[in-house]
Amino acid sequence: NKVEREYALLKERVFDANPTVFPTSKYSSELFFWAFIMLFSRAARLSSKSSGEELALVPYADLMNHNPYSNTYIDAQRSGMPLISRTE
Repeated sequence: NKVEREYALLKERVFDANPTVFPTSKYSSELFFWAFIMLFSRAARLSSKSSGEELALVPYADLMNHNPYSNTYIDAQRSGMPLISRTE
């Protein structure tokens, strides 16, 4: 799958090339998959005028719409209040 290919490429190009910086015990495929799952299960896609859409980890924001029927949206802006939650 794509995540396994991504890890294999990262391992080949970065981890294996620098084993003292990236020891296998801390940069294993299991830990990579765990981190990937944590990121994509809790990440929010934020619109950005400068770069389009960005993926961000926003602490506690994933709790706002835990209900599958929730109408809560997360919006970010560059100035003023950095995070806005709204229900439509």
